[in-house]
Amino acid sequence: MQLIAEIHGLKALARSGSDLEWVMETMPLARVMGDMLLLPNSDVLTINVGSKGTAGWEYGRDSVLNPVLYKPDCLPGVRFEIQDSNTIPRMYHSTAILLRDGRVLVGGSNPHIYYNFTNVLYPIELSLEAFSPPYLDPRLSDVRPTIVFPDSQTQFRYRSLMRIRFTVLLHREPAFSLGDIGRTVF
Repeated sequence: MQLIAEIHGLKALARSGSDLEWVMETMPLARVMGDMLLLPNSDVLTINVGSKGTAGWEYGRDSVLNPVLYKPDCLPGVRFEIQDSNTIPRMYHSTAILLRDGRVLVGGSNPHIYYNFTNVLYPIELSLEAFSPPYLDPRLSDVRPTIVFPDSQTQFRYRSLMRIRFTVLLHREPAFSLGDIGRTVF
């Protein structure tokens, strides 16, 4: 299976027509069936599920409680960053979604054929948690942009141009340049 993935990756690299070099990296934690989200700062969050087994029907094992960030702009070998552990095992049929305020809503888990709430390794989980990525650290609040236009109820139309105005109140030397701001808007 790994060989097939490497071949597909090499074909994509060849199509790019550039002098890029193929680099294989290893995730710091084994994980199967993880939820992955692209965050507003271009990092990729991998969260939920187990490190062994397959989807559902009691085959998933070893819940992975630590989310992992992949930072594509870092050098190979230091792109993965293990995050603080969440508290609830979330196996198959769990989910994660990015909220408007930048947090990630995490919920669910049902690795069973039926609804089993007791006497099983991973009971059905119906609760929700909010994961706060490092960019929401309160120590960074003075460099976090605030959107001033448009308001939050503005309707977007497909292929329409939308101008967004924001402010950044800097109370210290910024750790970024104006070019960095442009890169985080997709």
